[in-house]
Amino acid sequence: MLKMRKKSTDYVRFILFRAYADQTLTMNRMRGMLEDEMEAKRQAKLKEMQLENKRLALEKKQREQKWREDQERMNQKEIADPNYT
Repeated sequence: MLKMRKKSTDYVRFILFRAYADQTLTMNRMRGMLEDEMEAKRQAKLKEMQLENKRLALEKKQREQKWREDQERMNQKEIADPNYT
C-alpha cells in the first residue's frame, strides 16, 4: 500500500511538474510572439519615420531652391531696372 501511495504521489508530482513546464513553454512562446510583433511594429514605424523625414528634407530643399531662384530673379530685375523698388 505504501509503495502504491508513493507511486501515486510521484505520478501527481510528475503531472504537476509537466503542467508547470507546459505552462512555462506556452508563456515563453506567447512572449516570443509578442516581442516579434512589437519589433515588426517598431521597424515599420522607423521606416515610416525615415520616409517622412526624407519627404520633409526634399520639401525643404525645394523651398530653399525656390527662394534662391526668387532672390536671383529680384537681383536681376534690380540690375536691369535701376528704378526698381
